[in-house]
Amino acid sequence: MSLADTVDAQAIRDDYDDSRSPTVDIGTTVCGDEVYHGTAAATQVEALCESYGIGEFATTEMEDAGTVTALERFGLLDQYISIRAVSNFDREPAAGEPTESIERDVFELATENAVRVGNAVVQELLE
Repeated sequence: MSLADTVDAQAIRDDYDDSRSPTVDIGTTVCGDEVYHGTAAATQVEALCESYGIGEFATTEMEDAGTVTALERFGLLDQYISIRAVSNFDREPAAGEPTESIERDVFELATENAVRVGNAVVQELLE
């Protein structure tokens, strides 16, 4: 399975000196009731992860806590998988402003790649 990439996504990565390209990975996702963005927020999230003995977090989000709580209450948590598609960085680039960087995203690209990964997972489960 290949993931899509765009010139816009590459331009954002260039601003962060980030040489990665879209990939599938596994990591800790931090979930909360607020948008985590900017170095100050990321520092607090890193401290929270450290207090729980969790290494570096991979993504942040706001949607899954309710879903996980409901599934756990009904004994269905073993039937849950979260596929996160990253559409932006969680902090500003060097010498950048959080209020500006939070608006730089590639949501359409992230959605396309989430569909690709989700489809591959479903196909694997069906086999």
